[in-house]
Amino acid sequence: MIKLLASGLLVAGVLALPAGPSAAVPAIDRADRRGDVEVVGSGEAVAPAIADSVDIRHLTVTHHRDGLRVVVRLARVLPIHTRWVQSLAFAAGTDLDHPKDAALMEATVNLQHVAGSRAFLSHLYDPSETDREEEEPPTCHVSVSKAAHRVRLDIPSRCVPAGDGPVVAVLLVGDKRTLANAILAEDDMAVGLPGPFSAFRQALPASFS
Repeated sequence: MIKLLASGLLVAGVLALPAGPSAAVPAIDRADRRGDVEVVGSGEAVAPAIADSVDIRHLTVTHHRDGLRVVVRLARVLPIHTRWVQSLAFAAGTDLDHPKDAALMEATVNLQHVAGSRAFLSHLYDPSETDREEEEPPTCHVSVSKAAHRVRLDIPSRCVPAGDGPVVAVLLVGDKRTLANAILAEDDMAVGLPGPFSAFRQALPASFS
């Protein structure tokens, strides 16, 4: 669900943004509006402290020698031993002239169990339209550290796109005991999109929603 949402958003965002010089994922140091968590599904029956835990407060993106560092500050990281699960998806894409040259990177993290967090880099052009065999996108281990109100991701350069396109962070909270309507609340922060995140999400095909 998270991968489809972020990937679909980046497809829409890359195709809508004006072309620019190829550079790197932009450095970001930006606060997010507080209290803008969206409660969905059966989330209205959940305690506000749980739903509001995924309120994004600040996003920092910096470059270092080995890749990209992403720091997301949020209202609260919930304990490990709980029925609730928080998930973070961070995505960044290129804004090149031609869609078949565009690429996106996505990293996903379970905040209660950060071991095994991964990032992948994929090209948006469908290789099935050519005679070449489809190649698996590069995947990388993401080093994750967390504190009570902060999560830090270190993403290796192998999985970072070479372009300064849109950047999106999405935080979700769900109930591990419920498969149906598992997502209870979400917050998002987008940089570099020509419109609000909600507009792109509503425009996505049903398979991405």
